[in-house]
Amino acid sequence: MNAQQAKQVALASLLAHLGFAPKKAANDELWYTSPFRDEADASFKINLKRNVWYDFGLGQGGNVIDFVQQLYNLDFPGALAKFDEFSNLAPAPQVTAAPSKPKNDLELIKLIPLESHALKRYLQGRGISAEIAAPHVQEIHYRRNSKHYFALAFQNENEGYELRNPYFKGVYGRKAISVIGELANASLVQIFEGWIDYLSHLVYTKSASAEAPAIVLNSVAMGGRAIELIKSAEIKQVDLYFDRDEAGIALTTRFQAELAAMVIDRSTLYEGYKDFNDFLIASRSNQQSFRLHG
Repeated sequence: MNAQQAKQVALASLLAHLGFAPKKAANDELWYTSPFRDEADASFKINLKRNVWYDFGLGQGGNVIDFVQQLYNLDFPGALAKFDEFSNLAPAPQVTAAPSKPKNDLELIKLIPLESHALKRYLQGRGISAEIAAPHVQEIHYRRNSKHYFALAFQNENEGYELRNPYFKGVYGRKAISVIGELANASLVQIFEGWIDYLSHLVYTKSASAEAPAIVLNSVAMGGRAIELIKSAEIKQVDLYFDRDEAGIALTTRFQAELAAMVIDRSTLYEGYKDFNDFLIASRSNQQSFRLHG
């Protein structure tokens, strides 16, 4: 299938074929929980007329080909080949207007050091103390649909912020990786999927900062950017702390295949758990139980 033919596949039809059902509909838009991650609230939307998508958690969007590339981690030719499986799906509507990228719907009110007791309690529930978190995250206050919210904010390399509170996971600005420390002349770099796992590693190792430079992907879709940086820095060893799920395993395989450096899968440390943070929470719970009953 060529590119023009692929663009005729309707996103709504493709999502239904893949087992994704919309959570709500508004005008010409359908909202879904993101196909790219687990989440409770719908942050992924498609425009039925323009046949384009935007993921507010990822901070990215595009056409149906971009979607297939993102979902299956494929290059452009690979995505077109994948469309041979979708040739019988409903066609997209014909439009003359070019698709435009939706704007970020968050309005910044203020960005301050971490002080909210509610956010500190949220971190404590994840096994992370405010003392460990404070040097790495800030507190952001923002407006969305005329309502005031606040969340933890972890800065990325595009001067955006990865946002998290008990009810919301998203991004202010553009989605990007976060680099902690200097990669130049480093022999080792540690890679994490998300910043909660990075902070979990600091708690587990009882460190105020990582013993080596670290890259936080903030999304499995950012793996390619991290690989580019590692290649340019000529890193000798790469320690991976990815989730122990299908996406994390696929990403580990990609890093091992594309990097000449020694790539070590450190997720064996938390085998039996979804990610580093789940392992940390369980470990702390077991320690508390031992103190009570030991």
